[in-house]
Amino acid sequence: MAARMNAQALETGTDQRVELLSIIFRLAGSPEYSHGAIPGYEAAIDAHFKQFREHEAVRLARELRRRDGVAYDAVMSLAVHVTNIETLAERVPLDRPGILLDKRWHGGQARRFLEAARRFVAETRYLEFVQSQKPLYEIAGRRLKGFVDSALDQAWFGRFFGTQAGARFIIVPGLVNGNSNYGAKFRGADGGEEVYAILGVWSVDSAGAPAFGPMVTTVLVHEFVHSHTNPLIDAHGRELDAAAAKIFGPVAEAMRAQAYGEPRVVLYETLVRGCVARYLLAHGGEPAARRAIEADTQDSFFWAQEVYDLLGAYERERAAYPTLESFMPKLIDYFKGLGPRVPALIQSDAQSHPKAIH
Repeated sequence: MAARMNAQALETGTDQRVELLSIIFRLAGSPEYSHGAIPGYEAAIDAHFKQFREHEAVRLARELRRRDGVAYDAVMSLAVHVTNIETLAERVPLDRPGILLDKRWHGGQARRFLEAARRFVAETRYLEFVQSQKPLYEIAGRRLKGFVDSALDQAWFGRFFGTQAGARFIIVPGLVNGNSNYGAKFRGADGGEEVYAILGVWSVDSAGAPAFGPMVTTVLVHEFVHSHTNPLIDAHGRELDAAAAKIFGPVAEAMRAQAYGEPRVVLYETLVRGCVARYLLAHGGEPAARRAIEADTQDSFFWAQEVYDLLGAYERERAAYPTLESFMPKLIDYFKGLGPRVPALIQSDAQSHPKAIH
C-alpha cells in the first residue's frame, strides 16, 4: 500500500552533480544552460573555466547535443545517475535493463562522456571552484527550503490523488539554468525511486542572491504532480500509446518546440497540467485556474479545458473514485476519443482569436 502524503520523503538542497553537468554544457554553448540569472555566479564560471572551453568533456557535450539531441532534461538525467562529482561513478550500471536514464544517452555509451568529465573535474580544479562558491550554494539551499516549507501545500496531493507515490521527492535549484526547469528520475537496484524537481533560478535579490517567489510555486507543483501522474500513464502505456500518437500528430511541431518530442510525453504533460489547474483552483480560486488553462491552450494543449473539467468530475465523485488511479478508465476513454477531435479544437481556438488585418 502506498504511503500517505505526510509520510513522503521531501528533500531540498543544492546538488553538485547538477551544477557540474550544467556548467559543462554551458561551456559547450547549450542555450538552455547559458541564460543563468545570478551575475556573480556567471562571472565566476567564466573566470575559472575560460581556458577549458575546448576541454574533451566540453567538446563531447557539443557532439552529443548535435548528434544525439542530448540537451535540456537529458543532461539532468545523467546527473542523478552518478554518485558524486568526486568519482562520477555509476549508481547502477548505465546499460542495465529498465534504467531510467534518458535514452538520448544510449545507456552505456554515456561512459565515454563520464570519463572525460572526470578528467574535467581534475584538470580544472573543479573542487576548488565548488569551495569558492560554498556561500552561494548554502544560501540557495536555505532559501529554497524555506520557500518550499511555506509555499507548497503538501497535504493537497494526498487528498487529490488518494495515494502517495512511494518515491523520494528531491527539490534542487539549478543555479546555471535560468528559467529552465527539469524533472529527472532514478531507480536504484532495490527498485526504490527518486524523483527530482530541478528548478531554474531566474530571480535574485538586490545582493544578487537567489530568490524564490510565487511563480516558482506553480513550477514546483507541476514537477511534484509528475511523480504521481507519469506512473499512471506508464501503467496503461500499451493501451494509450496509439491514442497518444493520434493526439500528437496535429500538434507535433508545436510540442517539439517545447521539448515534448514524443506522444506519451504529451500525455504526461496533459494530465499534469490538468492537475496543476485543479491545485490552483483550490489555492487561488477560479481566476488562477483560468489563467493556467489559458496558458496551456496557448502552449497548444487545446484540450486543457476539457481535461480540467474531467478532473473536476473526479473531484466531485470521490465516493466512486477514491483515487486518481481508479479514475484512469475514464481518462483512458477520453484520450482515445481525443485524437480525431484535435484538428477541430485547433480550428475552434483559431476562430476564437481572430487576427487583425492591416
